[in-house]
Parts: sequence; C-alpha cells; structure tokens
Amino acid sequence: MADPALAVADLQVRYGSKKVLDNLSFKLDRPGFLGVLGRNGSGKSSLLKALNRDISYSGSISYLGRPLNTIDISELSGLVSYLPQKLNLGINMTVKELVGFGRIRYRHFFSKERPEDRERIDVAIERCGLRGFEDQYLDKISGGERQLAWLAQIIAQDAPIIILDEPTLNLDLHNRKFVFDTIRRFYEEEDKAIILVTHEVEYLRGFRGKGIFLSDNEAVQDDLTEKFISSCREKMEQKSIAQ
Repeated sequence: MADPALAVADLQVRYGSKKVLDNLSFKLDRPGFLGVLGRNGSGKSSLLKALNRDISYSGSISYLGRPLNTIDISELSGLVSYLPQKLNLGINMTVKELVGFGRIRYRHFFSKERPEDRERIDVAIERCGLRGFEDQYLDKISGGERQLAWLAQIIAQDAPIIILDEPTLNLDLHNRKFVFDTIRRFYEEEDKAIILVTHEVEYLRGFRGKGIFLSDNEAVQDDLTEKFISSCREKMEQKSIAQ
C-alpha cells in the first residue's frame, strides 16, 4: 500500500504556555481533498505553519512517507505547492510571467521554457479562466483576477500536494464561487492531494473528501457531507454570536 500524501500524528503547537493545537492526527491520500475549517484563532494558521516547517511543533508530519524534518527546503517545494493568504511579489509582471514562475523548479532559472512547460502554463491559465489575460500586467487587473493568476501558478507547478490558505479572502461573491469551482474541477481531474483552509463553509458543498473543524484545541473530523458542513456552519455562527 502506498504511503499517504500527508500523515500528521499527535501534532501539538504551543505559543508560550498557550496550547493552540493539541494531539491532532489525520491522513490525506493522493488523490484526496481535505477542507480545514474554523474561525480565526482556531489553529488553522498554526497548522499550515507547521506543515511548512515555519514554526516548532511536537508530534510528527510526513509527506509521502518521509518525515518533514528530513526533507530539504528546496526539495520540499517539489513536493508541496503552497498558496499563502498574503501575496506580494514587489515587482509588476504579466499574468503569463507569474504563472510561468511555477515551472522554474523544472529548469535552470535563465533557461528557456520547454514545450512541456508552455503546455502546463497554458493548461493552468485555461483552468483558471484567464484566457485573454496572459499579457495583462497584474496591476491592471482586478483582485479576483490576480488571485486566479496565483492559483494558476500553483497549478502550473504540478506538485503532488497543494496547500491553499484562504484562497477567496477579500474576493467578491462571484469570484469566490469561481475559485472554489476551479479548485473542485482541478481536484476531480488530476491526481493531487489538496488541503484547503477556509472559513467559507458553504462553498465546500459538492466537494468529495474529508473535513476538519478546529475549535478550542479540539478537532472534529468527518466526510464532507451535508450534515458535517451544516454542523460546522452552526458552530461558527454560534461562536460569532458569543463573541
């Protein structure tokens, strides 16, 4: 039997005396989808930081059977594509140039794109509804279109494991739905393990996979059924009222 794409066992994260994650365990196969849900402060960001080896933790994290602490940072980028919340290149470029950065790990930085690179870039642009925007500069398109361009870069990178942190943050309703629909179609058509962190519970309807709801050092795990999604929504609404 093949190793899971991601295996987390007894994960614990602390900030001083405060315990943010406590003995969290789960596995994600490839292909597979995991929605990580919870309100702000529930531990979602801490989980992602641990998965990216950005903070110290106890317990174990393994990618494709290999412990995270044995994987070199440069090699990790070949296993995991990570789309963070805050995105800022510091320079302006076209949509196609940004998407093309997803292919750099397959060739030398200054070498020309190979036919397979161009094909993957074109596929990613098409998947994200950006056909016709290839030569547009990022500062000339909408926030939703920029977010789709970043998602296209992740798709072009073609890593076996993809981690998306609140990919619809600050988007309008139309673009939120389009981003979630794009992720769902991509998952259904390609052999990837996808972790999607979000507070947009409603948009996970129609996804086939698992969900984790983080709250108060607890983690409730189940299939992404209507019952689970409705339960998560109610918990988030109750927390909001209490606050």
